[in-house]
Amino acid sequence: MKRQRIVSLFSVIIIILSLFVGCGGTGNDTSGGKKAPGETQKGDSTTQSGYSSNDEVTWGTDAFGSTITGINTSTNGQTPGGSSNQNPGGNGNKTNPDGSSIYGSTTVGSGGTTGTTKPPVKPREIYHVYINDMMLQNISDREKYDQFTFVTSLQGSINRNNPSIFTEWDMEVDRFWFDYITGAGKPFNGVKRNIIGTFEKFVDTFLNEIKQRGLVVWDKNVPSTSNVAATACSVDGYLPVRYETDSKSVYQMLTKEYNIPVKLNLVGKFTGNGTIPDTNRQSSSSTKCDAYIWAIEKYMDKTSDEYMAYYLDAATWGSDTKNPSYSNFRNTGLPNRDYAVARKAFFFDLSSWGDEKPCDDPNQPLGTDLKTLKEILQRQYNKSGGKKITQISGYTPWQIKYTTWQNKGKHDGVPTEWELTEIISAYNCVLDADSADYSQLSNASFYMHYPLKNSYTNSKPLVANPVNNKNKKYVYIYMGDYDSAAWLTKFVPKMFTDKNRGKIPLAWPFNPNLSKRVPMVFDYVYENKTTRDFFTSGDSGAGYLNPSLLLAGQRQHSNNPSGMDAWISWNKTFYNKFDLSITGFLLNGSNNIPDEVFDAYLQFSPNGIMVNRSVDKYSPRVYKGMPLVINALDIAHDNKSIQKPAGTLNENAVNTADRILSQISSTSTNTYAFRTILCTPTFMYEVYKKVRAKNSNVEFVDPYTFFEMVKQQ
Repeated sequence: MKRQRIVSLFSVIIIILSLFVGCGGTGNDTSGGKKAPGETQKGDSTTQSGYSSNDEVTWGTDAFGSTITGINTSTNGQTPGGSSNQNPGGNGNKTNPDGSSIYGSTTVGSGGTTGTTKPPVKPREIYHVYINDMMLQNISDREKYDQFTFVTSLQGSINRNNPSIFTEWDMEVDRFWFDYITGAGKPFNGVKRNIIGTFEKFVDTFLNEIKQRGLVVWDKNVPSTSNVAATACSVDGYLPVRYETDSKSVYQMLTKEYNIPVKLNLVGKFTGNGTIPDTNRQSSSSTKCDAYIWAIEKYMDKTSDEYMAYYLDAATWGSDTKNPSYSNFRNTGLPNRDYAVARKAFFFDLSSWGDEKPCDDPNQPLGTDLKTLKEILQRQYNKSGGKKITQISGYTPWQIKYTTWQNKGKHDGVPTEWELTEIISAYNCVLDADSADYSQLSNASFYMHYPLKNSYTNSKPLVANPVNNKNKKYVYIYMGDYDSAAWLTKFVPKMFTDKNRGKIPLAWPFNPNLSKRVPMVFDYVYENKTTRDFFTSGDSGAGYLNPSLLLAGQRQHSNNPSGMDAWISWNKTFYNKFDLSITGFLLNGSNNIPDEVFDAYLQFSPNGIMVNRSVDKYSPRVYKGMPLVINALDIAHDNKSIQKPAGTLNENAVNTADRILSQISSTSTNTYAFRTILCTPTFMYEVYKKVRAKNSNVEFVDPYTFFEMVKQQ
């Protein structure tokens, strides 16, 4: 079975118009797959904040803690274009007025640690930056991109230890979560907002801080250096900016008008010939990959051993490299950058295919991208000796690169997804799969400080001692897809404010590892669940990977020993915290699932698993007491029937109900699992009513009851 990718016509048109001849990706692949573009999103410079840039707004009645402020020091920097080995603070040796570190590696709050654990930081005031207002200014895409990059890079660096900068980009989403975390009884209640609505005011506000850090200047002729600059920001605190001679550019503004020093200059550094600068390594004959190899040698041992970032580099989306265009900022990865910087992640953007040259570097030796990707992953693996799981935020940039979309590769989107997932699985990595068209997630560097409870309680089965009635048909509805913090944060407000939620039992597959990045979402859903809302993991547990690629002898992309013990331990932590015992979807790509995988899942998912292969639809399996079913069919996406899409919600509900009824006629089983993608409770309630109207013996049941029925049949 393959995972369904559905694309709304409107989104396809929007993406095509934004790309033209850019180095494009894929999306309109209906052969199966994980991610798909969908509805048009807010935040792309269409809505103003409604506040004056000088406004000061306060919520609540009390204030507490401390906040980041600028530090008045001499810059000791070099002239623009220069180079320096100075570190503006990556070692935690700079302090705030309250004595806390500005740049140190310690990460706090419920989001896990990369150093010492501290109590949650509770700021007295924050800076609320309206990036969507900045994007409304009459400036070029280049300047918008560079301003956006600069803001979120500083945000991540400062927020690492103190949640002080909150940005508004996707207005509805950002305001929903800000209102939640600052509400009565919540940890940020009472915080005072200092409003910033222009880039100039942002720079003025943090000028001393910015001068202290200095700039890392990247080479527009080697776009991968934009990701290298992001890694430098993660480690050294330098702030990334594109080198430009144009007087209107961000670079010229920062260096000429504000006299901000350049601490690291990447311009002209990588030629694709000879020896890679500052190393003893021979050039890969690719400027793109040489930049990443240089970053490996300089920074890999200093970046996090738990987090990495796979985000699109700064290559233009058009054909004119002198006037770069980025007509779809929500899928640039820039809103997401703050979190990766805060977690000290290593950034990359490389093709997972070794049988074709990537569209963004067609002159490189065949397989150089893949070789470099595997070196990055192996070096990451080696940091912990394979004892840890690494979370990779991001995803193949199919809308721009590496796939058949806009003829930018020979491989479709789904095989590309599965190839990437196989590769990262062989190095003990999971994807936090921020995929277009819903890839944007602002403020995770702020959210990660939100404190979670020690444990949470799932809903209980609706029937205490269920008995399988052979005259009944039992249906389980999987409400996917939530293996991405970006998708989770965007769609939970829509799903959990739906007036019909709680009328029928639904399984919400929220990958629990995402609580490291957006902990407040988990607090919210457990706080607001009804007795008919049930939580499972999504694909493939506490993170998206192919579990069989963890087994020794099956890791065809590496020679690493088994990673299954690390995977079991990782999952136990999250399943225990969130009271989970069911894996909503074990996705193993095109690989069969051996029993060794099921032996591992017995240790944390004993109540059941829905798989994507290796179990027959009409012959569910019980393995050592653990029930196993296959996803019978993907039936609906975004409130539309997949097999027979129609115009209205009612028509789509009728068609989806008919499809369910057509799949449950077997006499060999009376249990069937169905997957939906981004469908609302209202839509599924309509489907339920239409199914029941035609066959009252069909029961929509909670996941615990469903898997118990599988065991009994």
